[in-house]
Amino acid sequence: MTASSPPFPSYGATSPVLPTPCHDDSDQTLANTPLLGTSDVSIQADDDCREISPQPTERTLLILPTVNRRGSDGSLASSARSDHERIKRSPKSPRILIITLVSLCFATLSILLLGFMLPEAVQEYAKKAADVKLDSLSVDSFTEDGIRVRIQGRVVLDAERVKGVLLRNMGVLVGSVARKVKIGSSKALLYLPDYPEGVLGAASYPELVVNLRNGQATDIDILCDLKPASLEGVKPAIDDYLSGKIHVLRVQVESDMPLTSGILPLGTHRVIQEVVLKDIPSLPALKLSRLNLAEVHLPEQTALGANVTVDVENKYPINFTIPPLGFSVLLRSCDQEFIEVAVARTSAVDIQPFRPIAVDVAGIIRSIPFALIEVCPGTGTSPLDDLLGQYVHGRTATAYVRGLPSDEQDPGLPAWLEELLGSVTLPVPVPAGNALKDILKSFSLNDVKFQLPDPDAEPDSPEASPRLSATVQAIVALPREMNAPLDVSKVIANADIFYKGRKLGEFHVPDWASATTVQREETHDLEVNARVENVPLKITDTDVFSEVVQKIIFGGGSGVKLQADGTADVKVGIASLGAFVIRGIPAKGDIVIKGEKHTLHDINPRPRDISILSSTKSSVRMSAKVTFTNPTNYTATIPYLNILFTKNGTILGNGTIVNAAVGLGVNQVAVEAFWAPADCGEEARAVGMALLGEYVSGGNSTITARAHERSIPSLPTLSKALESLEFTLPLPPPPLGSSPNPPDADPADPPRFVQSATLHVFTSTSSFELRNPFQKDTIFISDITGVATHNGTVLGNLDYEYQIAIPPGLSETPKLPVQWTLKGVGYDILVKAAGGVLKIDAKAECNVRIGRWQERLKFYGSGIGAHVHLN
Repeated sequence: MTASSPPFPSYGATSPVLPTPCHDDSDQTLANTPLLGTSDVSIQADDDCREISPQPTERTLLILPTVNRRGSDGSLASSARSDHERIKRSPKSPRILIITLVSLCFATLSILLLGFMLPEAVQEYAKKAADVKLDSLSVDSFTEDGIRVRIQGRVVLDAERVKGVLLRNMGVLVGSVARKVKIGSSKALLYLPDYPEGVLGAASYPELVVNLRNGQATDIDILCDLKPASLEGVKPAIDDYLSGKIHVLRVQVESDMPLTSGILPLGTHRVIQEVVLKDIPSLPALKLSRLNLAEVHLPEQTALGANVTVDVENKYPINFTIPPLGFSVLLRSCDQEFIEVAVARTSAVDIQPFRPIAVDVAGIIRSIPFALIEVCPGTGTSPLDDLLGQYVHGRTATAYVRGLPSDEQDPGLPAWLEELLGSVTLPVPVPAGNALKDILKSFSLNDVKFQLPDPDAEPDSPEASPRLSATVQAIVALPREMNAPLDVSKVIANADIFYKGRKLGEFHVPDWASATTVQREETHDLEVNARVENVPLKITDTDVFSEVVQKIIFGGGSGVKLQADGTADVKVGIASLGAFVIRGIPAKGDIVIKGEKHTLHDINPRPRDISILSSTKSSVRMSAKVTFTNPTNYTATIPYLNILFTKNGTILGNGTIVNAAVGLGVNQVAVEAFWAPADCGEEARAVGMALLGEYVSGGNSTITARAHERSIPSLPTLSKALESLEFTLPLPPPPLGSSPNPPDADPADPPRFVQSATLHVFTSTSSFELRNPFQKDTIFISDITGVATHNGTVLGNLDYEYQIAIPPGLSETPKLPVQWTLKGVGYDILVKAAGGVLKIDAKAECNVRIGRWQERLKFYGSGIGAHVHLN
């Protein structure tokens, strides 16, 4: 803060400022600098002052004394003749001396008269030469109508600060002769010229003696009575300062100063000086070094108590004690009105020069006014939302304080000061909430349920996103300062989800989710559990999503750890204040999804009720109910899902699931399958028939199911993510349908197409027991050729061209003609097995027709139980 050039500088000014007139303790000057110079040592005005050249003092002799100098011969020679020699050689010396003394006295008197007859010149010199250092400014006491201030410092007139040679020389000469000047006690008025009613007040001061000699210091220690003027006059200036509008302030000082030099009165001089204060300092920054929130029990209610220690930097040489103060804590409403939210009281504060200030504050919040929690028009947030939002996002928020009247038992402050504090509303910055940075210790999902989107939804619309339902558990590390009971009743969260640093997707909870709270006293943690239903999950990286799904399902039980980075809005009740919303709390932590240690065999799919829906010459569309086991802890809802059936990378058909709900444990879903290998080319046709032949032969057949880019029509992004997932499943055995296995069948043998056979040796015929897995559709076979063997020995051949109908379930064919091997071991084997069961192997080919679909099928059977009869 800099100033223009008043008679004497005030603290902080770079140019001299007129000192505020004050009253001395003892009515005597406290100038400690000796009136007579005693040495030639330079005097320092302050820490940055330059050395002052030695000047003549009143001890300096007018006629130089004799100084002995050493001659060239080494003897001492007088550098000045003795007075006796001078008188002998000049008989006119006494006359010259008298004339010289008279001239000097006349010159001295002329300088005094000239200097003080031209007060403007003297004032100009004083303004430019004065260098003031303020050591301490302290409040001695509060009076009924003002403040008594103690000022300690030092004043030095430094001629080197004056640029004009004539003005400098005259000032030095006048100061050397006058030595000091006494300023009589008087009053000074202070004005703010930029404000029409801007009268700051009046200051009364006692007499003050200032050393005028160049380089000589005057120590000052005085008491000054300050009486503020009407509050209404300066309130506009205070408001402008608090709102940051004042960067330069003009202050005008007026005083009638009676001056005396020795016994010579110099009259009363009216001094009017304007001081320009630049770089006005802003309010000092506040830092919360201690905060403790706890429930307090008042006679009439339970409230929230807050104990705070506020640290304030002090860059000024001020020294006084502030008594305990009461004040209101205010927030602005939607209408920008000040609403009281708490009352507080400070402890007594002892302020020392240039020492940090620590203020202990105790406050009570009885309730949250409705004006602070109502949503402001056009914003969607309340004033309290805005304040807490700024706090939790690391931005400085603003509250306001206003003074309260003192208690009757503890008056504390005079009435005028209480009026001042009660009429001024001070903004108080609320430091950013760094304690909330790592507030979330853990974040987990339990009872997870996935729901695929509606197939009719528009792509990339909210309805086209997969949805997730889960119980969200968050462990919140409460700040140690929070000792009040908290109850989180509702939660809304939005977060980006990452896996190993790569963004997987976005998680948005659109509506309030109910929550329960458990406060862990031993760890000072808060456990919040909330159930979210049908939350959209937007997949942004299909490759990452695919990797996560495979890790969860087939990761050997290790599970995955995802990272969430977002915000949460919570509806929280604190103590007895009621519930209010805290928005934008940082929600950053790990999401642990438990893995499953299962294999595809644990799924154990079992089809039943297989029916043909339609068929063409090259395709069959069928439906079935598939019972399977969900060994995981996750559930899912599938409105629509289409998957491809492949074998060794060749597409054979596809399957569709519609409106399926997959729960824990055993489930049953309806599946519609489309079998059409021939539609994909001759190679696919050959692969498909080989697989079908292997299946009806009872082999351990497998088929691969995988998603494709149209698996979920409304969500091509998710379909692409699932495209890389392949599940190779063992084909389940044909269902038993309504016909169980024959009584004599081996329980270890699974159901298969050719269940058993009956061989008639003498009539050269055989019949077969066949199983049709369809519920109501008949299978037709024709042009059958085959051979039967036992341990590699041929028993006979079958060649039958007529069509045979195989109804649903277990049925027996008519007796078919067989050509036995009459010569050799084969016939003997049949004869010896007559009346018993012979395990035979069979290879056959036949035409198979289901509806309009028809293909040539190869069959390989082993270990078929054949009943041998001779007739």
